[in-house]
Amino acid sequence: MHILLIATIAVIVLGAPLQAAGGKPSPAGGKPSPAGGKPGQAATLLWSAPVFSGGGYASESLNYLLGLAPYAAARDVAVAVEQHGDMYDRSYVAGLPSPQAAALQGWARTGAGLRGGRNSAPIINVCHSEPGAWSVTARGALFSTSRCPRHGAAYTIGRTMFETDSLPDGWAERCNAMNEVWVPTAFHARIFADAGVDSAKIHVVPESVDTATFDPDATDLVPLALDGPPDAFNFVSVFKWEDRKGWRLLLDAYFAAFASAPQGSVALYIVTRAFHSSSDFDTAIAAHAADRGLDMATLPPVFVLSGIPQTHMPAMYAAMDAFVLPSRGEGWGRPHTEAMAMRLPVIATAWSGPTEFMTNALVDLLRTVHTSLAENAARGARARADMVANFSNDAIGKLLADHLDRILSNLAERAVSPESGHDEL
Repeated sequence: MHILLIATIAVIVLGAPLQAAGGKPSPAGGKPSPAGGKPGQAATLLWSAPVFSGGGYASESLNYLLGLAPYAAARDVAVAVEQHGDMYDRSYVAGLPSPQAAALQGWARTGAGLRGGRNSAPIINVCHSEPGAWSVTARGALFSTSRCPRHGAAYTIGRTMFETDSLPDGWAERCNAMNEVWVPTAFHARIFADAGVDSAKIHVVPESVDTATFDPDATDLVPLALDGPPDAFNFVSVFKWEDRKGWRLLLDAYFAAFASAPQGSVALYIVTRAFHSSSDFDTAIAAHAADRGLDMATLPPVFVLSGIPQTHMPAMYAAMDAFVLPSRGEGWGRPHTEAMAMRLPVIATAWSGPTEFMTNALVDLLRTVHTSLAENAARGARARADMVANFSNDAIGKLLADHLDRILSNLAERAVSPESGHDEL
């Protein structure tokens, strides 16, 4: 497994070059679109996703919509959302910044209007979830959730990803039933095509990060108060609690790297939440140390931060000195980009592979970052510049607007020559 410091090479690792979109955003600047179906409206963009659930798909959907909404309004396209693919999480919604929560609620009201049949414009339906939630084959969705794509959708898009170099059984068939499929990187495009997804349907659409929210220079930003040593070098890792995220590897490397570090000189903060697991993270960490023949009382400290609301995440990053996550595979790496936007140096897995290759490299990198403060600042500055220029909500919003223009042109051609279209779902 290869480990690298992500800074100037962020664009290569995390995404693809962007193209500028035609047209200018409306002054609405991300406010919810009016109800779909007004006379002469070009289309309604229905985004079906776990928008009220938290997690990767939720934050990705929200950032996409915040970036795309003004461009959609300029094209007379209404934006609507529908909860899909997961359960409603009240704590996540309560922790959203109020402007973002208000935008989601507005788009949800537009989506509810579609269920009431108040729509005459063609519906472009994005199913932003894992393909098992899509109602596109004879089996339908593999679990109970809102139907996506909805009946009568004029154009269907699947937005999904996977963390390894192969796809689960049935995914290719489900992807091929959509008009197109959006994946986050060229790596995914190759994996999906190799698995049997029609390459003509695949489009690379990187994830975006809200660089306005995750801004280390924000005037109202106050670093989060921490329980650890006041003068320590603070590492942070952000992940849901599962083996794929490599938490045992992280602990092994951290303990090995700083076993002889002066007391109070270093700390590791793990920001996590349960994922089909116990939420007693401290016990799990202590048990892992014991399995290694180690005593937590003699090791560099580890602190678990759980239940941090989204509004406090920038303050959390602001209190840290470096981000590290040696996972065995990522669909994208949302915390990585948030940390980079906050000008932190990032240590991350560039590829899945044997853990014995990763552990030694990770130990060396932890030590290097711990002692290279000037280099860290330079890496962090380059990382934020990459995020702002190439992966901000507005930058990706422009890319999404390009795709929207292409799809609108496709729908217009169908309207002129219906026989050239394809059956609605």
